[in-house]
Amino acid sequence: LRYYVGAVFDAALLAALLHFGAALTAPWFPLYLLVTFYAGFRFGPVALAVASVANLIGFAAVVATTSFWREQALLAGGLVIAMIVLPAYIGRMVREVAQSRAAAAAAQAARTRFLMVISQALRAPLDAMIGATEGPEREPEAPSARALLSQVNNILDFSAIEAGAFTPAVEAFDLHALVNETLAD
Repeated sequence: LRYYVGAVFDAALLAALLHFGAALTAPWFPLYLLVTFYAGFRFGPVALAVASVANLIGFAAVVATTSFWREQALLAGGLVIAMIVLPAYIGRMVREVAQSRAAAAAAQAARTRFLMVISQALRAPLDAMIGATEGPEREPEAPSARALLSQVNNILDFSAIEAGAFTPAVEAFDLHALVNETLAD
């Protein structure tokens, strides 16, 4: 509702400017198109239609009430046609942009789901592999399996962050031992 009131206010303000300025403010006519296109690209096809109709009504009122615009009937007619044709063309582009944004959002969601599913599917076998390799007779592939599990865990964490479902694990640790271990390496 607030946007629609704003669109009507913009159209009325431009109409008043063109009415009272007459020939001096005629070069400001493209503001009608600028406001219309901005509404479409910023707020979507419905906003484009509302702004287009409001601006068309505003300019028609200017043409009907101002002697300068009545004397310039051919110019005024061409501008009215431009106010109909150009927003229709831009409307097609706005719909295509909206469809592209929706497709990109769907692709991002599918990518996130894919990463989560793959990471979760790989985590269980890697956990089992690492569990089988721990013990007194540790096999040589245990470090690589641990590195792979770490990478899978990182991928799962990144996909959870992208999905907005990440909850960090709270673990107690000995800061003094961690610093000493880090400095020893």
